[in-house]
Amino acid sequence: MAEAIAELLIDPDEVEAAFHDCLITRDDDDTVAVICVEGIASSFELHAGRLREKREQIKAWLLALPYGFREPGGSWFFNASRQANGRQWSESQDRIEQLFLLGMGLDLIECQMPRELWTDGLPCFAITIE
Repeated sequence: MAEAIAELLIDPDEVEAAFHDCLITRDDDDTVAVICVEGIASSFELHAGRLREKREQIKAWLLALPYGFREPGGSWFFNASRQANGRQWSESQDRIEQLFLLGMGLDLIECQMPRELWTDGLPCFAITIE
């Protein structure tokens, strides 16, 4: 009997689409609220309204990550490639970073240390959802 494959709770294509939808574009007018988030290698400007519309989905994706991200001190960035159920949801560090950027824009996840202390250039994050 074949072992059941754990359910995919975080779809990397949906994460990428949500991230790109939330980026500020030339079509956005000057009155839109902008949220600036600093990623691992670059900073991004997110459209506050479009980001808020995706809050519940982003929250669900973050809560699907391993429990270590909800513990004091959080967990290392590279541990986010798998869901809490053990299934790998992304092989792409870009998708993981996009999910974290969305979460940081909503104050649902935060980096736990200054950039100069990152191990191998990668930070530790903690989910701050209450």
